[in-house]
Amino acid sequence: ASQGGRVEGDYSAASYLASAAALTEGRVLLEGLLQHSKQGDRRFIDVLEQLGACAEWTDSGLEISGCFKKSIDVDLSAMPDQVPTLAALAPFLPGTTAIRNVAHLRFKESDRLAVMARELKRAGAKVEELDDGLVIEGTWAKSSPPDSEVEIDPQDDHRIAMSMALLGLRRPGIVIRHPEVVSKSYPHFWRDLDTLVR
Repeated sequence: ASQGGRVEGDYSAASYLASAAALTEGRVLLEGLLQHSKQGDRRFIDVLEQLGACAEWTDSGLEISGCFKKSIDVDLSAMPDQVPTLAALAPFLPGTTAIRNVAHLRFKESDRLAVMARELKRAGAKVEELDDGLVIEGTWAKSSPPDSEVEIDPQDDHRIAMSMALLGLRRPGIVIRHPEVVSKSYPHFWRDLDTLVR
């Protein structure tokens, strides 16, 4: 979409950097996003705020800061691409996070519900896979995650790779197999993530 000759930024891509900032209790300024965008993933910023992050619009863009303070029980049918993102954050959220009404994710690039459940469990998280969602315990909200090396197989799914990379910001030892898969939607993901966490 364009407004006044300016190409609107991508909320799907921005969600990973916004999540990374709050997950690490940092701060990021996201430029090029429209505050009243019609993109479905715009609403994921509202989800981050419900979790406790601070989202503030400035003249320069959207600034995300703060930290996560609680879990959520949410219907993500309107923004299914954000299911892996929230699932990766969930082990660090106090309480239990429930993601519901997303059975159609079983027919994406991978069966995203099954793959996220499997890979999160391999990393040491407590996950229940539902027919239409996931229930994830906030096991690492108050205790340290394990630090053993775990090789994550994203099943050729860019969103699984990027989401599990978020997990690796707080859970040491995460290695993403075939990292180049992110080129499908976000070719500069690894560069941007590296720049953010330095």
